Amino acid sequence: MERSGRFAGIGLGVLVSVSVALLAAAGTGWTGRELFVASSGIGFLLTLVPLGWHLGRKYDRMKERSVRDSLTCAYNRRFIEECFLRLSEQALRRSKKMTVTLIDVNDFKLINDTYGHLTGDHVLTRIVEALKERADRGEIVGRWGGDEFLLLSPYVERGAASSLYEQIEAKLESLSQSENKRVTVSIGSSVFPDDGVTLKQLVDNADWKMYEDKNRSKRDEALPPIRMNA
Repeated sequence: MERSGRFAGIGLGVLVSVSVALLAAAGTGWTGRELFVASSGIGFLLTLVPLGWHLGRKYDRMKERSVRDSLTCAYNRRFIEECFLRLSEQALRRSKKMTVTLIDVNDFKLINDTYGHLTGDHVLTRIVEALKERADRGEIVGRWGGDEFLLLSPYVERGAASSLYEQIEAKLESLSQSENKRVTVSIGSSVFPDDGVTLKQLVDNADWKMYEDKNRSKRDEALPPIRMNA
């Protein structure tokens, strides 16, 4: 969670307390009332620092909520867009790559229709938890919309995408077992700046690959089982 508000609140409390003490000292000329001046400053410090911390904490919480999806607690679309601008500038300066991965839940409407929307919401939340467990190298997990999620992976090359897919699928296989429901996803990724330099270009490219993956999965499921002759 952001702590800038708390630090700012504490700093403001200290600054005001010191200013009050200095003004009081200047008024007394540091003569017989020095103890009173010091105690006044300490009193203000003890009052304003906790107040500043409390107000700063409330600010941090409000700021954190403003960048999170209310259901899944993944980052929201606006925050992802802002992050991409900063990360893409850094990647260009350092001649690095960045991977944008789209993740779409397969047959999510069927989950909602079969088990209800509360179960559907629970599945989305668990998917985000699984993605966050995978995001151990600075990846940013966001909800792009509906049952679609976006993963920003700074400084990740194209070759690392297959490893990412395998880890995500392993997490979801574990999720399917724990929930006693089959949960699968389709995944597509694109690489900055090879596949595009704007987030829209990269998302469009990843979206196309994601639907290729979805169609391939449907074709595989439609194939009849192979029978071995006795």
